[in-house]
Amino acid sequence: MLPQLPSRIAASCAALALFAALASCTKQKEDAAPTSTFTGKVVLHDLTGNLLTDHSGTVVKLYDAPGTSTTTAADGTFSLANVAAGPHRLQFENYVKATPVTIIYGTYYTDEISTAAPVYALPATIHLGQKPFYTSYKVTYRSDKDNQRFIINGIRNLMTPTITPSQYHRVFLDIPVGYDGGIDLHYFRYSKLYRNNMPSGFSDTISFATLTAKNVRQSSAMMVMSDNPKADSCIAPFPSGFPNNNSVTFARSYPAASGTSGYIFFSWGR
Repeated sequence: MLPQLPSRIAASCAALALFAALASCTKQKEDAAPTSTFTGKVVLHDLTGNLLTDHSGTVVKLYDAPGTSTTTAADGTFSLANVAAGPHRLQFENYVKATPVTIIYGTYYTDEISTAAPVYALPATIHLGQKPFYTSYKVTYRSDKDNQRFIINGIRNLMTPTITPSQYHRVFLDIPVGYDGGIDLHYFRYSKLYRNNMPSGFSDTISFATLTAKNVRQSSAMMVMSDNPKADSCIAPFPSGFPNNNSVTFARSYPAASGTSGYIFFSWGR
């Protein structure tokens, strides 16, 4: 049998053991970096903007760390856990490959979010809307100097006959382009959503005064895309420091998945 330690020594040993245990626990807590959980909701719309009943399948991930991801439930809710401390942008993307038609809902990015809260709830519901996958446009335009207006016509070409024609289209004017790791960066000074007022397309006149007010350059680039009236996903703008460290509005998009006709160079007012 081991000799019994004096009570004072035994108490000291017990105190040291407790201190070591607490120190170990504190060290483990210090080693574990703080994380947050992002929660929110994403709802889906059909081609004409009607709300769908099943909102599942949207992939939600960190743009800067795509390995941190989750998927929305049938009611559109999601919970993205284990988000490391620091500023992040969330990316929302829904792409359903099917026969005979592939369904694209576009890609949406939030503004930069920086929070140390254990749970951060997105303040607004994200809306994604179906858009035709294989599309292009025949675009004609002219600058009507006498009447101080810009005239544009866009006819959507059906690359796949089984696709329901889009009823909504968006025109972007003045689109400087940058590059970031395989994704085009766009910002635009002017955009407008149109509903069909021609068979499979639209026609409109835009006053020179409107273009001047938006600082649209007289020689620039234009883009026409199929869009959805209820969606946040056609082109998702957020602030950035490019170019020249100026605060401008950017947009990230995948033209092939968004039905773009590509860039068209145009001029007006001359």
